[in-house]
Amino acid sequence: MGTDQIRIDLQPQYGLDPDRLVGFEALARWDHPALGPIPPNEFIELAESAGLIGELGHHVLNLGLKAARGLLDEGVDFTSMSINVSPIQLWQESFCESVLAGLQRHHLSPSMLCLEITENVLVDRSDERTWSSLRRLSELGCRLSIDDFGTGYCSLSYLHHLPFDQLKIDLLFVSGIDLNPRRRELFAGILSLGRNLGLEVVVEGVERVELEIVAGLGADVAQGYLLGRPIRVAKRSISQTGAVAATLQEAADLDASERADSRR
Repeated sequence: MGTDQIRIDLQPQYGLDPDRLVGFEALARWDHPALGPIPPNEFIELAESAGLIGELGHHVLNLGLKAARGLLDEGVDFTSMSINVSPIQLWQESFCESVLAGLQRHHLSPSMLCLEITENVLVDRSDERTWSSLRRLSELGCRLSIDDFGTGYCSLSYLHHLPFDQLKIDLLFVSGIDLNPRRRELFAGILSLGRNLGLEVVVEGVERVELEIVAGLGADVAQGYLLGRPIRVAKRSISQTGAVAATLQEAADLDASERADSRR
């Protein structure tokens, strides 16, 4: 696996009150020259087993920050670029400083960067390296998100001890909530937990009529195919093309009647 074959797609994220484009999630993609596209769950596992996940994560972080700078330079109005972080990155003593250096290199405010950490990373409370890195990132001004919330096995006590800003509800709890009352109640309970703790609540996997429900229950931000499909980012600088920004602007300016129809 060479990092020169790794690129990112940008998944738009929309605030629900009011309805507006607020940010993107950087999604790592591997275009293998012989095998074609390799699914993320496969190449991330491969990178972990080969000891390359740290290098991969650093590369994706830089791509995400570069994309954020390019979009801002083209006038796209947004406030957050979300990037996934692996446990190995958090264990590295130099990680926090490399994040700060990347932000400075691309002239970005730390608050623009939202680092997503899966819930299972927090299972081992004895791992002070992870906790120390998270606290340091928060002190730098970066925002921290718990990704895939509800699918892990750790205690909820970490919500009180670590400086998280955002809770991201896994699509497992979103799909079918229009047809399954119990799933809807479970979703509402998770959402209420996040809001009562003062966390921004993001819902992923919104692909059809779920949007009306998650908006009605008070979710802050949503992403999914109904709102906008991931958009490919060229390897060269975004600012050299303008194509990505134009596509994103079209998504942001989605006709109001179409958006209203999707919520019926």
